Amino acid sequence: RIENSNSGYDMGCGLRIWMGDSTYYGYVDSVDKKKLTDAARILSAAGKSSGTGKIFDLNRDLRQAPSNYNISILKYPSTTGANAKKDILMAVDGVCRGYDTHIIQVSTVISDIEEEIYTANSFGQESFQKVVKIFLSVNAVAKRKSIIRTGHKSLAKTSGYEAIDIAKAEGIAREASRIAITMLDAVDAPVGALPVVIGSAFGGVIFHEACGHGLEADSVVKDASVFKGKEGKKIASGVVTAIDDPSMPHHWGSFKFDGEGYPSSP
Repeated sequence: RIENSNSGYDMGCGLRIWMGDSTYYGYVDSVDKKKLTDAARILSAAGKSSGTGKIFDLNRDLRQAPSNYNISILKYPSTTGANAKKDILMAVDGVCRGYDTHIIQVSTVISDIEEEIYTANSFGQESFQKVVKIFLSVNAVAKRKSIIRTGHKSLAKTSGYEAIDIAKAEGIAREASRIAITMLDAVDAPVGALPVVIGSAFGGVIFHEACGHGLEADSVVKDASVFKGKEGKKIASGVVTAIDDPSMPHHWGSFKFDGEGYPSSP
């Protein structure tokens, strides 16, 4: 059964001032001129306490930022009916429960988002992008006597619903079910210090938390990162490969412009 369904619409604007090592950020949940002016005035007062900055006229001095990142969206979430999304969920549920009699529970989530993002910065660049993302998550629970195991598989894309049709969703369901059933025969893991193999996909989150924050310019410029001055140097084992490429089409973390309006690049 479908337990929950919701949708929403959000609008807002964020303002950021960067003064030396200090960053000030404010936002309003609308594009009302008075609210934006008030927010800008508050941020300006805070920024002046950290020093003086240049005044940049966003009405006159902007140029369009270039970008080579272009993808086609064939089935926008806003034009994909609720019944089509329901059919995907029900197909997943049917495949999981029919995979093996030991599957006792199936939980599936499908979500999507459409964003229109405009950015203007004091380096003279303005950018606009429409971001479309879809996400399908499947959890299958298997039970044999007193043993209960879970299998999980997901699909996440910067794409429309052409990336998640019934056939692809059923493939995700079979894999989640296979993992759950396989885990019923898994032996207990040994104790003690052991080598750990981190896979791709969601394994990137582990890399991000362990190393990614230290690679961010905010910490590097403040000498708060162990990676300071390590550009071009080997910092990890030769068996480790990490690629930061937001220009790869349709990947979950890919984008046309970053949060500061700069185009993505390999």
